[in-house]
Amino acid sequence: MKHIMLDIETMGLKGNSAIISIGAVAFDPDNNCLGETFYVNVDLSSCINHGLVVDGGTIAWWITQSSDAKKSLFKDAKPLDEALSTFTDYIHQFKKVKVWGNGLGFDNVIVKNAYAALKRDRPWSDFQDRDMRTIVDITESIYGKQTKEKIGIAHNALDDAINQANTVCKYWQLLKGK
Repeated sequence: MKHIMLDIETMGLKGNSAIISIGAVAFDPDNNCLGETFYVNVDLSSCINHGLVVDGGTIAWWITQSSDAKKSLFKDAKPLDEALSTFTDYIHQFKKVKVWGNGLGFDNVIVKNAYAALKRDRPWSDFQDRDMRTIVDITESIYGKQTKEKIGIAHNALDDAINQANTVCKYWQLLKGK
């Protein structure tokens, strides 16, 4: 697999926000298939200890989310350094992988800044970043709005990553004329 869809849940909307979970799934848009997944909850206090920030508005937003989304966030949470080490191991199993996020300045940027807070390099370079919103905009400008099937729990990082990878695969196939 040459593509990874990354989704994170955070306690803020800025580039230096505390991460509370990381989800990812390998995928192949040419063959419309998903591969190995990754999921880890991140200990909030460890993020704060490394200088990542929490936003009150985001905390208020989380309070309004489903109990299923909230209850999974703190289960087996790992310190930030351990969470990013296991994520690095996950990424390294793929060669020259393209890492997709849902928004040019969110998932990939926040993860990059979390690595920087630990004085570590992110395990992929900037030229490997991809943005899901771009392929959605291009495809919908050609084919119109498409239905997006959602599985799992909204705001669970792994479920969201899977849904986003499925969307990219579907739109990729449309753009290829399949």
